Amino acid sequence: SSSSRARTINSGATTGEAGPGRSCGATDAQYNEGLRTWGPWFQAGGVPVPSIVPGGEIAQRAEYTAPHGGQTWMQLSCSDTLDESTNWILLERAPGDTVGAMPSKPAMCAWISGGCGTTARWKVAASFSCPSGRAVGRWVWKISNTCVDADNLGIKTETFSMDEWRGATGNSGPKCTESPEHFVSCFVFRVEGSGSGPGPAPPVPTLAPTRAPTPALTPAPAPMPPAGPTPTCMPVGDCGAHGWCDQDAYIKYCKGMTDACLAPFCKVAPSPATLRPSPTAPAPAPPASPAPAPSPQGTCVPTNEGYYNDPAVYGPWCKAAAASCPAPMCTRLGSLLQSQAPTAAPTKRHGFLGAALIQKGTAVAAAAWPEEEL
Repeated sequence: SSSSRARTINSGATTGEAGPGRSCGATDAQYNEGLRTWGPWFQAGGVPVPSIVPGGEIAQRAEYTAPHGGQTWMQLSCSDTLDESTNWILLERAPGDTVGAMPSKPAMCAWISGGCGTTARWKVAASFSCPSGRAVGRWVWKISNTCVDADNLGIKTETFSMDEWRGATGNSGPKCTESPEHFVSCFVFRVEGSGSGPGPAPPVPTLAPTRAPTPALTPAPAPMPPAGPTPTCMPVGDCGAHGWCDQDAYIKYCKGMTDACLAPFCKVAPSPATLRPSPTAPAPAPPASPAPAPSPQGTCVPTNEGYYNDPAVYGPWCKAAAASCPAPMCTRLGSLLQSQAPTAAPTKRHGFLGAALIQKGTAVAAAAWPEEEL
């Protein structure tokens, strides 16, 4: 068998509150996206996308500052967009990894402290494949220091027997009547042997030489207008002023998209109109001097929408780009008399990332810091 390495796209703690990125323990919706969204950043950073092999294993290691015990699972999905309706597949524990095992629940790790909560190995079925060749993994930890989620009231995993749980762990805590606190980490994979990659180009046939035919006089064809330029795929903006961005790699990535120019990172560059010859006409009279264009009114501010919702990044960027105030990152704010858009009421969330998977060696590693211990 082979072990796989993972790289976290997001991790965090949640107690069941709603949020666009809830399925991966986050607030923002882009953290519920797979390789189709995050692949460009691996490529721009020169980091290879981790891969899993059907029939292989995923090794997981976690470090805790407050080991509350509980249950953990490892899940896989082929979806590019994640939510709680996603078809998550529970991976079974790898052969020989029996610490914290419950016979009736081969996909669950049950623990009080240490044991399989710290290290575990999970088996990828030999039949697992994704048509796109892209997969997302999710590690779920439901804590048991307050109650035991035997009825699967929290983030969806599976139900289990309280008697079997108590026999395996010695934990005599009560069964949950509502969702317990749980921690989630998501990460992306490339699936070996899945998807349809580009095949080799067909060989060009070699033509046998033939005797040149006797030339015949034919009228010259009418000239055809030149074909328009091929559309170019380009970045949606210039992020080169920021330390986290390699604009040259960004441009190269978008130009390399030949089949589709994928949003939200790239867009099709506008093509100049093809000029057609026109009859010679008398020179027109010199035009009157145009009136000066009015200067833009209003302050250029971030839209804070979609993928451009970080004011710390896009606030200074939009201010520097005030002359053009490019959408969709920026918009112009009218006069001070303009009514402000309603803002959403604050929601109660953890102000920290409660769990983090870290790539180290050939294992998936995690660290967790429950709120009450900080």
